[in-house]
Parts: sequence; structure tokens; C-alpha cells
Amino acid sequence: MAARSEDPSIDEIAMHIASAVISNPRDSSDFERRAGRRGISIEAYIAERSYDVAEALIDEGDKH
Repeated sequence: MAARSEDPSIDEIAMHIASAVISNPRDSSDFERRAGRRGISIEAYIAERSYDVAEALIDEGDKH
């Protein structure tokens, strides 16, 4: 398997995370509750959290 010439962008990583979360909504009531507390839509909440996770993954990868 060939390695990619470039690392994926934070946008690409976050998009994949958000897609996975949306396609497997087992915790959607929890997401709805948390989004409601913050006064934002569930989609906006998932997007924000996806970017947080993507950032953490990139930071962890930079350490290795």
C-alpha cells in the first residue's frame, strides 16, 4: 500500500468524522441535548466536535 504524498487536511479529517457520526446516530439524543444547551443545531455541534477530534488526531500524529 502506497503512502499518500500529502497528509489529509483538518477539513478532510473532520468531514470523515462527522460523516461517521451522522451515519451512526446511536448517541443522537445526547448530541441534541448538548447542542441545545449551547443554543446551536445538532449539525453545528457535530461539526465543532469533529474539528476538535481532527485537531487532536493531527496533534497526536505530530508527536510521533
